[in-house]
Amino acid sequence: MRKILLLTLFLFISIGCFSRDIISLKNGRRIEVIVTEITPTLVRYKLSPDSRVYFMYKDDVAGIMYQNGRVETFNKADEQVIDNRGSLNETQGQNQYQSQQSSQFTQSRVDLAQGNYPDVVYLKNGSIIRGIIIEQIPNQSIKIQTADGSIFVYRIDEIEKLAIEQPQVRTRRSLPERGSGLQSGYKGIVEMGYQSGTGNYGMDRFQFNFINGGQIGPYFSLGFGTGLRYYFDSEAALIPFFADFRVNFIDFRVSPYFSLDVGYSFDATNNFEGVGFLLNPTVGASFKISRRSAINVGLGYEMQRMKFLYTIYPNGSHNYYSYDYNNSGAISIVVGISF
Repeated sequence: MRKILLLTLFLFISIGCFSRDIISLKNGRRIEVIVTEITPTLVRYKLSPDSRVYFMYKDDVAGIMYQNGRVETFNKADEQVIDNRGSLNETQGQNQYQSQQSSQFTQSRVDLAQGNYPDVVYLKNGSIIRGIIIEQIPNQSIKIQTADGSIFVYRIDEIEKLAIEQPQVRTRRSLPERGSGLQSGYKGIVEMGYQSGTGNYGMDRFQFNFINGGQIGPYFSLGFGTGLRYYFDSEAALIPFFADFRVNFIDFRVSPYFSLDVGYSFDATNNFEGVGFLLNPTVGASFKISRRSAINVGLGYEMQRMKFLYTIYPNGSHNYYSYDYNNSGAISIVVGISF
């Protein structure tokens, strides 16, 4: 009776030993396991019928010898999928899918090695998972590995969408891109500003300029303009005619600039009588908004030569009047657009 029990136990042990599959790795190792599933990229297996499921990458496997004696290798161009019952799916559509997935997951392994995690899974519950998708079963589930090595599996009905996040490339650039200044050609300028009078002869006035000219390369421009100076105290309106010269100091989208207006003004409220010489230097910044357009903000000082009336009170009953020319100065704040 004792011999019969020992023989029976030996048979069970033998059956257990022969009921295992043998996985041959490309590094020469061989392990005895229970293969449960083969996907386009992974081989899933158990160490015992009651153990958890492990996996290894299919690229590391040379072949598998199953318990029934059948041998499968993975060095073919078109790999085949084995389900947990050992049946093969050899349809053309499945092979095409496997080929595409193999290429995709090979790149994913490269990304993992380089520390890149470009795949993003948006879940319907609002969660966002970033990592590498290491397995995708059409219309069923996806498996994603995160930066800390954790692996998560989500059903398709849990997923809102999948996306690929492009890596951000940081560039070191202290200044805007060179060569982004204004292009040569016609240049029109419209400016408006307020001038606050300074000195003994200064008077506050409104400033308006309209200039037609040309841009000469990214740095220089030359034009001729006219406009309006309205003096609030005397309610006089002067019409200036002037030449405008400008320079942008750097060939960038944002550049400091200097402008100089030189001309002569006429009094529109007194039969366009000549008033005097005009000089207006300005410094500011030019902000390019297109290939030929920019917004200009400047601070300047305008000097207008004008005739002033003086009243002289000598001894006696009569008053005498005298005229003299002086410069009426004003600090100007101007905003304009060039086109």
